Amino acid sequence: MKELTIIGAVIGVVIDIPLIIGILKGKIKQNFLTYFLWGLLDFIVFMTIVFQHGQNFWLPLFYAMGSTTIAIFLVFKGQSEWSLVETIVVVLILICLFIWWQIGSRAANIVGVIALCIASIPQIISTFKDPLTTPTGIYLVYALAALLSFIGGEHWSVEDKLFPGGSLFLSILLAILSMRKGKINI
Repeated sequence: MKELTIIGAVIGVVIDIPLIIGILKGKIKQNFLTYFLWGLLDFIVFMTIVFQHGQNFWLPLFYAMGSTTIAIFLVFKGQSEWSLVETIVVVLILICLFIWWQIGSRAANIVGVIALCIASIPQIISTFKDPLTTPTGIYLVYALAALLSFIGGEHWSVEDKLFPGGSLFLSILLAILSMRKGKINI
């Protein structure tokens, strides 16, 4: 089943290519800080899994690489906002690191995944307000990558199931929200 985790991770990073192309062409709008914070949190979760001797670390590692790359392109496209949510996520990252230092990698893994969910709020809001700027197909492929990683995780443990499960939930939520038609002014 370990092969599924690697396949899922490869799919998860390869799908970033059409996302980057869409961003560069101005057809896809995403938030720089969301991707930057996702990348940072993905890397933290990757490291916590490694420190727990978990085997299902490929997805957060490849997501960290992909999110960081996308964030760089978003900076050049000027797609960036800073809100209270981003401030909260930065605080959560610091809390996550503090918890890792004080309690251990398992607790930091849990806090990291929670922080990833909170870091997704700007993208969720953006997709809710203007679903046409979020690529449904790409988020469905992210969901497939997370599902493969979830299934490939050998144990029902925090280090094997929490990250891919959280990623699966977020990807499906964003895909569903992006399927709605029209723009909502809030």
